[in-house]
Amino acid sequence: MAYTINITNITGGTSPYNIWVCDTGHTICVYHETITGTTASIQVLPPYSTGTTLSVKVVDDNGCINYNDFSF
Repeated sequence: MAYTINITNITGGTSPYNIWVCDTGHTICVYHETITGTTASIQVLPPYSTGTTLSVKVVDDNGCINYNDFSF
């Protein structure tokens, strides 16, 4: 089963933003897309959609990293 995560507003940092989907230990991350705005819709597919938690990593143009954990 796939999940959709909607990012409605990225604050701080400098565009563009690289979006990654990771395990909650942040050891394995899969690149999703680069966005220039502050919103994104992430379609989470297997193997990440088969678990109960995941993390979204946002890396701004300066290399600053922000992790957000999600539970389903």
